[in-house]
Amino acid sequence: MRVCGNCQSDIPDGSSTCTRCGAEAPRGFFSFLGGLFQKRPPEPAPARATAGSSLGSFRFEVEDVFTITGRGMVATGRVLSGRIAKGDEVCFRSPKGEVVRRTIVNIETVGRLVDAASEGETVGLLFTKPVPFDVLVRGVVFERACG
Repeated sequence: MRVCGNCQSDIPDGSSTCTRCGAEAPRGFFSFLGGLFQKRPPEPAPARATAGSSLGSFRFEVEDVFTITGRGMVATGRVLSGRIAKGDEVCFRSPKGEVVRRTIVNIETVGRLVDAASEGETVGLLFTKPVPFDVLVRGVVFERACG
């Protein structure tokens, strides 16, 4: 796999453009060099059961947030544990400590819509009701609807 010089996302072999931002993919010697020096984030630690939780609980860490005109707000990232489906309600705590709830309208992975996402998958979660960009930031963790 190659890495986009613009948004740092993976570009599938054989593709001439980045599927995330549309930038032209590096070719030849420069592609080879980029692969040598690419930094990969550490793999998330496996989920562990704690008092009052189960291994099946949903957790999703946000990597990026943006708005798609006419569709809504998208949070991209990785499902750390559990499973999420369209129509499920998720929540997270803002930096100020407020609980924010949203319903997932669509789940998208590499340009296609899917009905559900499971542990280890990198997806975009779309919800129509926006959240201020200073509240929903990289590193925020979504969970199943909080009580």
